[in-house]
Parts: sequence; structure tokens; C-alpha cells
Amino acid sequence: LQALALAVAFYLTIALFRYPLKYLIVKHRICVEMQLYIFPLLKTAQAITIDMMVLVTIDRYIYVCIPIRAQQVFSWRGRRILVVSTVVFGFIYNLPRYFHVCVWSFYNSCTKHSITQMVYAPQFNNTLYFDIYQYALYITVLYAVPLSLLLILNAKLIRAIKYSRQRHREIVQARKYNNYYHTGKSYHPCNLVHRQTSQHHETNATLVLIIIVLVFIICETPELVIKIITLIGRHMPDAHFNTELWHLTTVSELLLVINSSVNFFIYCAFGRRFRHVMKYTFTHWNTSTQLTHESVPLHRH
Repeated sequence: LQALALAVAFYLTIALFRYPLKYLIVKHRICVEMQLYIFPLLKTAQAITIDMMVLVTIDRYIYVCIPIRAQQVFSWRGRRILVVSTVVFGFIYNLPRYFHVCVWSFYNSCTKHSITQMVYAPQFNNTLYFDIYQYALYITVLYAVPLSLLLILNAKLIRAIKYSRQRHREIVQARKYNNYYHTGKSYHPCNLVHRQTSQHHETNATLVLIIIVLVFIICETPELVIKIITLIGRHMPDAHFNTELWHLTTVSELLLVINSSVNFFIYCAFGRRFRHVMKYTFTHWNTSTQLTHESVPLHRH
């Protein structure tokens, strides 16, 4: 989760330079030249975030559904290797984006003004690059496979939570019955308090992850639709999707930013342990700050 939070923060930081920049920089050419590096970084951050989401979901699935093998499959060293590999893969996969465009200036004879914009470099401006890398690999690697895994694992996690709650009620009822049958006294589950609390925390953490994944799927799906529509439009010249595609692209970019911004509010709304830790942190921080200020002697001049 820490690696996922860092990936999301990385995406939001790059998004700040991607979208509001054109309204803050007066010179259009400088803004366009900066986009040569900002846009590839944004796509790199998006790829890392998607892969981190899949890793976190797989980790939670193994921990909930196969707890005996959890430490063997995802050891601390193994997790670090997977996180580093995900970051390296994100940069390597998006490496062509750092070279496939360049900045050109065109002179418009009608308006008597020069226009500066990004265009594809000649070595990348071909059907093979667009169809294989920009669409086929992009749709498969960043959308079809991750979203399918997230849907399948989310469904299994939901079933596991339901089964765990049902099993827990059955065990409590059975212990009550056995205790009353052998001793004639009502059952007071003091010895299960710690186990129940731990199980409740794990179930709550799984529930929070399920909500985050569902929001993630909803926010990422429009870009997948855009890629499919664009691919169809490339091979069907008679299809006209320009106006609708422009509006959908705007909505998709907004949803991607919302997806990276909403996790904190999900933790606050559904993560009980997160709320307690945050409250404890801020309370003790305020207390320590007050003590520090009070402990400083005041010298009169």
C-alpha cells in the first residue's frame, strides 16, 4: 500500500504539470516543449499505478484466501523486488514515448501566425507502431489483463469475506453451545477478543481495498473505450467520432485524476484503523508541539 500511495502521488505530481501548465505559462512554445517529457512521465506513472494496484490486490488475495502460503509467496524481500521490477517495467514500457514526438513550428498563411505543436517523429509515424504499440499492446498490457485480474480477484475477495463472516458466526455459535453443554454456563468469548479484533481489522482492510479497486476500474475504463474507438476509427475512415471522442477524452482525463485523488477519502470513510492512526498521529503531534513551545524559556530583553 505504501508503494501504491507513492505511485499515486507521483501521478498526481506529474498531472499538475500536465494539465494546468498551459494556463500558467504565457509562451506556448515553452509549454509544448515541456510536454515532450511531462506526457511520457504521466503515462509512466499511470502504468506504475496500474501495476501496483494489481500487486496489492494479488497480495491481499493470497493473504486472505491462501494465508498459509502468504509469507512464502510474498516475503518482505520478494515484495521489494516486485515493487522495483514494476517501476522498471513502467519506465521501459513507456520508453518509446520519450522519443516518438518532436516539436515543429508551422506558418499559417491565412492568420499570418506561426503554430507550434507536437508531431510524431518520422521513424515512429507508421501504421506498425500505432497498431502494435499504441493500441494492441497498450490495450492488452495496461487495460485488458490488469482489469480482468482485478475483477476476478475482487470477486474472489468478496466471496472470501462473506465466507469468513459466516464461518466466524458458526464458530462462535458452536463454542457457545459446547460450553453450555459441558458446564451449564453461558459462553463469554474473552479468549477470542484478540482474534476477533485482528480478524475484523483484516476484513476491514480487504473491504477498503475492494472499494479502491472498484473506483479504479470505473475511472480507468473510459480510456480503454477511447483506445478501442480510436483504433476502430483508424481502420474505418467513414466513422466520425471526433466530437464525441474529444468530450470522452476530457472526461477520461478528469476521472484519472479523481481516481488518484480519492484514495485518501476512501481510507477516511471506510478504514477504521486508518482513522484511528491518523487521529492518534495528529493528537500526539499537537501535544508534542505544545510541549515544545511551552518548554522554551522566554528571555526578556
